[in-house]
Amino acid sequence: MIAVALVAAWRQRGEDVARPIATGVVASLLFTPYVGFQDFALLVVAGWLVVRSGATVAQTALLVVGYALLELALVVLAIPILVAEAALLVSLAWPAAQAPGDLRRVRGVMRRHVADDAGDRDLADRAQRA
Repeated sequence: MIAVALVAAWRQRGEDVARPIATGVVASLLFTPYVGFQDFALLVVAGWLVVRSGATVAQTALLVVGYALLELALVVLAIPILVAEAALLVSLAWPAAQAPGDLRRVRGVMRRHVADDAGDRDLADRAQRA
């Protein structure tokens, strides 16, 4: 798991700082010999950072399952939570999806490469007539 954390951190080196921080939180909780249930609350912050930086569909599903497991922590105990946490750490090694509102990866929109749909032209013509 240490190698996975290092690979994830290496792949995120030129991006926003939210994903490396989330990777560090998830990895540190996995490597800690004793973790109390209240320590798992920090995973909510890590999940927020992952979502903020552009979570993929798989990461979002892992976060939802992990949150449900955290809510049922006294019933399911720590093993399923640790498995979900390890899966999240592995998923952090892949590149992020585009974050909402993040226009750094959008190319050509400002250079007249916006799709021109016939329905859009009809709507614009009707708006000009009104």
